[in-house]
Order: sequence, then structure tokens, then C-alpha cells
Amino acid sequence: MIISELALLPLAGEENSLVWGMVNPLPIYYHSVVPKEAQMTDEVIKEDQVLDCSGMLCPMPVVKATKAMKELQSGQILKMLATDPGAPPDMEAWSRQTGNELLRSMTEDGKFIFFLKKK
Repeated sequence: MIISELALLPLAGEENSLVWGMVNPLPIYYHSVVPKEAQMTDEVIKEDQVLDCSGMLCPMPVVKATKAMKELQSGQILKMLATDPGAPPDMEAWSRQTGNELLRSMTEDGKFIFFLKKK
């Protein structure tokens, strides 16, 4: 069996995203780079509402987050929990598309945690 070399390539249309993986014949894994401002810091963020999307698969975390954000006032913060491995890139894209700010994205105890500020 021949193992191909590791590839690091830009993902089309996403300047902050990278494709990590093995060049054929092995599958390519996608990894999205979290913006610096959304990385873990010591600052405590106080959420106004918590949305637990544990166990839900795409597109449900995005659908539920959209519905929850409609209930918040501008400037309020939604803390969303998810277990879907696709949630980090989905929430990044959702934030860019909606204008709601992704304040922080982190992983804790096998769950993805997002702090989203309503525009």
C-alpha cells in the first residue's frame, strides 16, 4: 500500500478554510480555521439564552439557532451547544451570512460551544 503525501490546500471560496488530508486514494478531511477573535480567551461571556442542539445533525443546529436568535434583542448573546462535527464550519458560515457575530467557538467535554451575538 502506498501512502500519499499530506496535502494542505485552500478550500475554494473560503479564504479562512483549509483542506487537511491525504492526497488520493485516502479521503480528504476538512478543517475550518476559527477566527482569532472567536478563539478561547479568559474573558467570561454571559449568555442571555442557552440552546442545546446535542444529538442533532445538520441542518438542525443552524435551523434552531436561527429560530432562537429571532427571539433575542440586538446585542443579546446565545450560547449554543452541539455535538455534530459539522457544526463549527456551519456556524462560522451562518455567522458570516446572517451578520450575527460569532464571539467564541470552543470544544468542551466532547461538545462544541458557540457564543453568538445578535446583530
